[in-house]
Amino acid sequence: ARQQDLIRAQLELTRLEDRLSQLHEQLDVARSQLGQWLPTPTYGSIHQWKSATTDLDPLPAELPTLTLANPDLHQRIAQMSLQDIAEIVMDHPAIQTLDTKIEASTTGIRIAEEGLKPEWKVHASYGYRDDVPNGPDRADFFSVGLAFDLPLFTENRQNQHVRSQAATTETVRTERALLLRNMVAAFDMQRSRLLRLEERRTLYTTRLLKETHDQAEASLSAYTTDDGDFAEVVRSRIAELNAGIDALNIEVDRLKTLSQLNYFLAPNQEAGESL
Repeated sequence: ARQQDLIRAQLELTRLEDRLSQLHEQLDVARSQLGQWLPTPTYGSIHQWKSATTDLDPLPAELPTLTLANPDLHQRIAQMSLQDIAEIVMDHPAIQTLDTKIEASTTGIRIAEEGLKPEWKVHASYGYRDDVPNGPDRADFFSVGLAFDLPLFTENRQNQHVRSQAATTETVRTERALLLRNMVAAFDMQRSRLLRLEERRTLYTTRLLKETHDQAEASLSAYTTDDGDFAEVVRSRIAELNAGIDALNIEVDRLKTLSQLNYFLAPNQEAGESL
């Protein structure tokens, strides 16, 4: 009577082994992709390179601890407006770089405009002459001059240069506005994602994991007293296993989201202390 249950158990174990094999394949691919970001020496053969990219340190048993670069931000992140987010990302190096370009381009406009103005010059000179030997005195010389450079016919030359500099400045301003809009939207999306992941994380840790475990234990207890079905025991155990995997995936996604948010908080001086 239990032969069918034994076969069913063996089938589920085989399926779990296949699932583990797929996960190990994903792990190998992820470690190989990670290798391209790690410093590696020069290798003489492709075999040595493959060995170096896959022979990384063993993975830790637990996930790392990660928090926001600005811990105080975590308490009010749900109430932040788009204006608050914009003020945060304003200090990002990508935005600061464009601000520097705008400043440089504005200086170029002022220089080009100066080229359209008249250029005045004032000069003076004094010439000393020594007396002629055994002769009369010789007068010294003093001269003053005034000159100015008046640009004529500048419409096609200087004005075009000014307009070119102004167009460059407006291009960078537009680029900055688009980048700021994209960064605010990305921050807002990651902020919302973090809040939802933390809700799910709380649900799993406080209720769902315990409930699936209790269900699996109840199904096993019923089966051992000939009051339950073995298929139900298997389904309950698999449901418990899947719940644990889902909880792990939620935590991984949460850590990824925190990393994305910390990218926008890059200028914060506390980043190195919080990671």
